[in-house]
Amino acid sequence: MYQRQGKFVLAEDFAAKALEGRRHTLGPENPDTMAAAADLALAWQSQGKFAASEPLAREALATDVKKRPDDWQRFGAESLVGASLAGQKKYAEAEPLLLEGYRGMVARKDRMAVPDLYHLDRAGEWIAQLYQAWGKPEKAAEWRQELKSTKASSNRQTVVATKQ
Repeated sequence: MYQRQGKFVLAEDFAAKALEGRRHTLGPENPDTMAAAADLALAWQSQGKFAASEPLAREALATDVKKRPDDWQRFGAESLVGASLAGQKKYAEAEPLLLEGYRGMVARKDRMAVPDLYHLDRAGEWIAQLYQAWGKPEKAAEWRQELKSTKASSNRQTVVATKQ
């Protein structure tokens, strides 16, 4: 919730406490533990702490690949690794992770809860940001157009889910 509200320091604090507690009670490779790890990595990424975010995002991705390879969260973690790399200006390394992560979430969109569509939107935004920062404004523009249609679709799902 704090993440979506732009309260990244509060999101960081909450996620760090959740991760610590889950590592202790559930173990390091439990999917719920790795969800907390991804939440903390996202809070750091949102604050521009890209180098700190990368290893935690990689840890979440490695566990998700083993434990839930076909789940949207595995692809969300992949996007998060890509965003952490892009923030460090490692564009060529970030691009395939961002693209695969986004496409994986799109392919599993029907399995995502409406509040989780936030992660899909963020993944698409990270791709546009990557291309802009990488000096490829035409590709950034293409992705911004893609995001408009994807977000419009997400908004329709939100309205339908709210009415039910």
